[in-house]
Amino acid sequence: MYYSTRSKSTLTVLLASIFSFILLACSSGTDIESDLGLDDAPDWVNEGSIAVSDNDGRYIQGVGMAIPVGDVSLQKSTSDNRARAQIAQILSTFIHVTLDDYTASNGDTSNMDVERDISTISKTSLNGAKIMARWKDPETNTIYSFAELDLDKVDMLIKQSSAMNADFKQYLDKTMDTKFDRFIKDNQTENK
Repeated sequence: MYYSTRSKSTLTVLLASIFSFILLACSSGTDIESDLGLDDAPDWVNEGSIAVSDNDGRYIQGVGMAIPVGDVSLQKSTSDNRARAQIAQILSTFIHVTLDDYTASNGDTSNMDVERDISTISKTSLNGAKIMARWKDPETNTIYSFAELDLDKVDMLIKQSSAMNADFKQYLDKTMDTKFDRFIKDNQTENK
């Protein structure tokens, strides 16, 4: 069978995209593998994806990686998207833990509307996630991306949301900082 160079390139891009989607769909947990032990890598590569709180604020940081696929632009895009996917995973976990606490404290078992609102806020928040850095491993040519989402942006979106359940919105406004700090502490304990 004869394939043109363009067909081969298109097929390569399509296969790489499918592979990326499968990897994103199969990832789980709030951390990717940490302490990779890459001596020359920036600290963020070895630390992996985390939720952090410091004097500057509260952040969710995601680290993604992509092996060489023949197209550097596609490789960078894949790595960036994986970093954002890590942020989405951590944000989703945090919001669902908070929703469970809210449901338990209010005795409200009908949270379908709140779930929809959370999904919308999470997707919108990811637009605020910024790629802060990339690093290319000189030995393997693997590209690592570091993305960060400021929790203040998530909080701002929640406050501006007119469609979100008012009681849950008020609950988040009062408890977000303490819930996030507890979430960080709980996840640090689990990952040790």
